[in-house]
Amino acid sequence: MSTFLDSLKYDKDGLVAVVAQVREEAGELCQSLEQQEGRERSASEMADLLYHAMVLLNVQGVSLEEVMRVLRQRFATSGLEEKASRKPK
Repeated sequence: MSTFLDSLKYDKDGLVAVVAQVREEAGELCQSLEQQEGRERSASEMADLLYHAMVLLNVQGVSLEEVMRVLRQRFATSGLEEKASRKPK
């Protein structure tokens, strides 16, 4: 059985495909929430989004532990303080 992950090549085209998939899944999650499609549908759409976001992180060499570290830091700091501490883009 072939999966989405198996189909990717980790080149520019593969990255574009994963980014597009993350955008699509985020839109589907928002749509399911806006249309009040229920908890099960929202959980399913969020699972799809998390899966594809984790694939995207993997492509970029970012571990889930790095993400968890950032989240732990954010929970220890107010949102306003955290935002103010970010480096300008």
